[in-house]
Amino acid sequence: MWKRRLLILTVAVISYLPALNNGFIADDWVILHRVDVLKADALYLNEVVPENFRLTSYLVFGLLKALFGYNAVPFYVFNILLHALNCILLSLLVREITGDSTTSWISGLFLAVFQAPQEAVMWLAAMNETLSVCCMLLTSLCWFKGRQALAALMFITALYSKESAVILIVLLPLVEMNRNRGKHVRWRDYWILALPAIFFSVFFILTLSVNFQLGHGTYALSPQGLLVLFKSFHRLIWPWGYLVTVAMFLSQGRPSRRAVDWALLIPLTMLPYIFVRYTTNIPSRQTYLASVLFLPLLAAGMLSLRLKALRLGVVVAFIGFNIFYMWTVKDSQMEARALPTTALVETLRKYKPQDVRIRGFEYPVDLIPKAVAVALPGWRWDQVDLDVPCKRCLLLEWNRGTGKYVVSEIK
Repeated sequence: MWKRRLLILTVAVISYLPALNNGFIADDWVILHRVDVLKADALYLNEVVPENFRLTSYLVFGLLKALFGYNAVPFYVFNILLHALNCILLSLLVREITGDSTTSWISGLFLAVFQAPQEAVMWLAAMNETLSVCCMLLTSLCWFKGRQALAALMFITALYSKESAVILIVLLPLVEMNRNRGKHVRWRDYWILALPAIFFSVFFILTLSVNFQLGHGTYALSPQGLLVLFKSFHRLIWPWGYLVTVAMFLSQGRPSRRAVDWALLIPLTMLPYIFVRYTTNIPSRQTYLASVLFLPLLAAGMLSLRLKALRLGVVVAFIGFNIFYMWTVKDSQMEARALPTTALVETLRKYKPQDVRIRGFEYPVDLIPKAVAVALPGWRWDQVDLDVPCKRCLLLEWNRGTGKYVVSEIK
């Protein structure tokens, strides 16, 4: 077993190795600044709801910053290893649920390479997804092993890794029903998970009025949610889910009821995110939990194909394609997202601290350039802003084509 776990770890590291040199991206800088603010004001995150529900990310950022400063490499190493741990935990959970050792380790291997939720690993600010899923997997493992008190502790940790983890109070009983085929589900045992879920939900609802994601219109109830759910589910399973489903149908006929029940759980994990307003697709980082449910089903489907050569071929093709895509496409996308802040650091270092305005900045949030500035010696939070009126300010204009800032004029 240890050899399979080592293989999962190795493949996960290889898949995400290109991310090590990407540097900090966008909101990474804001979190790095906030961990310093928290030293002076421990309750500060309650002023930037829902960040107060993502405490574990701030703990990790704070610890890594204390040890390594503004060196991004150790942050990526941590998140990649956390992803690898999640892959191993998934393999253990699938084995606990199904008793199938082959499907279990292939599931972990698939999660290690799957490119669809890559943002959760390649964007440090999205670490709340990997942390939350880690705690959710530990909750589930403890639950199925009869360690309810430890499961409750892990669940509380998941809730304060990301607020969407509350979906587990619905998801876990459904998984248990599927595992036991509707029999022997001890519903009364779930009170130990229901209580923290209820208290957490009440606290979350009470803070909705100051939740900046709702206040800024990032999320809102809308019929568009159905379109987002459909498109996101389609993008998650394309093309592998369709190909394997067709192959299974041709060789075996209709899929089993258990497989259908498991597949219906996948869109359930997307429900906390479907009311996003700025896109018609759930951002890739938010499909991390959905991938955890999809990939065991995909692995089981591939392994059920009758021809051994076909089984081996699709497994190898899946792994090879996803690693190739991660290295050639996804990594370059993340590098492009990091470029505006990476170039800003290099540009500001060339000048003494002074008032600066930035034109054409790709992120319409003034917190990001301000957080970049205070990471540099001598610079203050109030000296850097977006393109707002200012007298005698250094004006930097972002040029995406060259990937550099141009000093266009002195106001």
